[in-house]
Amino acid sequence: MKARALESRLENNQPAPLTNEAVPGTEEKYAAQIQKIGTGGMFNPMPIDYKWLPLFFWPFVIPTLLVAIVVGLVPFFFGVFQNIIKSAFLTCLCNCWGNPPTYAYWFFCVNAIATLMTLKTKKGRLGLFQAYQEVCGGKTSTKRASPHWWAMSGIMSWDYETVRDITKNFQLRKPFFGNNQATVPSVFPPGVSTPGAGGSFLLWVSGPKHTTIRRAFHNYFTGQFVLIKKRFNVLPSKVLNGVFETFGTRPSSAEQYRTMLNTKMPSKSWTLATELMTRSIWFIIFGCELDEEEIATCAGWQDAASYFILPQFVQNIACGLLAKKVTALRRDTVSIMCKRPGLVATFKDMQQAENLISQGGEDYSNKSLTQTMDETQFTVNFAGLLGSSQLLLSTVDFLQKKNSGNIPPKAAPIFNDTLGSNLDYIEAYNDDPIRFLKEVARLDPPVTSANAMTADEKVIQQKPCLFGGKVDVPAGTPNQYLLSLAVRDEEEFPDPRVFDPYRENWNNNLCWNGQFPFPEEMRGSNSDDHYDPMAQPTYDPNGAVGDELPLSHKDANNYNRICPGRNIALQAITMILGMCPELNHTPLNIKPATGSV
Repeated sequence: MKARALESRLENNQPAPLTNEAVPGTEEKYAAQIQKIGTGGMFNPMPIDYKWLPLFFWPFVIPTLLVAIVVGLVPFFFGVFQNIIKSAFLTCLCNCWGNPPTYAYWFFCVNAIATLMTLKTKKGRLGLFQAYQEVCGGKTSTKRASPHWWAMSGIMSWDYETVRDITKNFQLRKPFFGNNQATVPSVFPPGVSTPGAGGSFLLWVSGPKHTTIRRAFHNYFTGQFVLIKKRFNVLPSKVLNGVFETFGTRPSSAEQYRTMLNTKMPSKSWTLATELMTRSIWFIIFGCELDEEEIATCAGWQDAASYFILPQFVQNIACGLLAKKVTALRRDTVSIMCKRPGLVATFKDMQQAENLISQGGEDYSNKSLTQTMDETQFTVNFAGLLGSSQLLLSTVDFLQKKNSGNIPPKAAPIFNDTLGSNLDYIEAYNDDPIRFLKEVARLDPPVTSANAMTADEKVIQQKPCLFGGKVDVPAGTPNQYLLSLAVRDEEEFPDPRVFDPYRENWNNNLCWNGQFPFPEEMRGSNSDDHYDPMAQPTYDPNGAVGDELPLSHKDANNYNRICPGRNIALQAITMILGMCPELNHTPLNIKPATGSV
């Protein structure tokens, strides 16, 4: 009865509830659909190592590892192997040789292993990109790097002006992640830009399909401004207080809070930070109050984070076990959603909004409701939850003038004694928490890069000289644009390593895949000097459900891929930080009440 009542309420356009209550057993009718998540073939061009490794790889496993270690340790060889891969990709005129080309597969594997080694030795993706910048881009202490260079399956772009233009302008997308073809569908959901079957995952689709999916997602989730504010107002009482009761103590100072957030929950494998952020995001966006079994599932996204960056051949060496873990996690997460009839009904409405046939358009919806759920929850958990969790932890580090574990020593932030008008760091955060958070993100971006396809032909200057030099790169080549280097470009941000929330150009930050706030968000109490994420509704540059398609040239080149949940993420972090009394003196419209902290 409860399930039918909830579905009837939403079908009659009644206001969405504060919470979507679970009705155990209602997920059973979707069990067959859920089991199809993560199955199916990979779309063209198909990697030659899809499903299994080529037979010619196995006899050379030991030599490959030994060579990869040398390549990973010697920058010159690292650059030369990149250049060999570049030559292979740019001379392969068709997909009949596979992707990567069969004749270059050994070099690709060596380079992939060397890249993972560099990722480890350079303390993360920022350090990896800086290594590429020096080896392949030719950066020295007196010379800027080239705007682009070849890396793995495509080019990387790094300078602020180039990356800003990529984020602002129309992007063609395909299933590429980290400049390699993504592991679809076992790790990532599928997505193609044409109507019909093929998936609608936002990271991969472009054009009218991308616009339609973004409009629907905004209309039913991230754009529900009144409902989101209501949920934030009750977040401490409904979610956060209970977490601290389970943890056993509450923070009395920012320094203590830093230690607490990195401490595991009692008898659990995840930290206090993970539980606070996971419960908050799921409550604010989906209206779900997770039970103990469900929080264990959703906390698993933190553990799975490292699997997403692995190329297909590493997944195959692991006999597909890592990919199977991600597939199981996706299925279990969708099952959580299917237990809630109110949430299911919202997804049905969202799916209908993606079918534009009645308006004389195309049907961009998925045929399976659970596929739409999977694509949506993957976007929220992969980009929103993981990114927001990192920013939360980096912020408590910076409040104590400590470098986070994501930044290599040579790029470590420079912390002045005071900020702004002689404020200490706690005072500066309370003075303007959003400026503080955006500057933390600039130095330690939650999302370090993204992948598009080049819109036109480019000429790049590749280092080192052996197999390098001037290179013509055709349009439609994978293009990984490096947000983490762009926001450290000294031509846009002088003294880029200095932590300074009071920079005049603080809104030029691209860490949420574009500049914001938009003019439509700069009303009321918001100004060029101050921003409150809950002062105005979140603006989506893709337009509203029912607007015309395709977008005009102006509207299609207006940061259309900016993070749709950016304001939710910022507000969620300030709410969690505000549970510490020392960090709850901000001017924000919504913050924990005095009795909550």
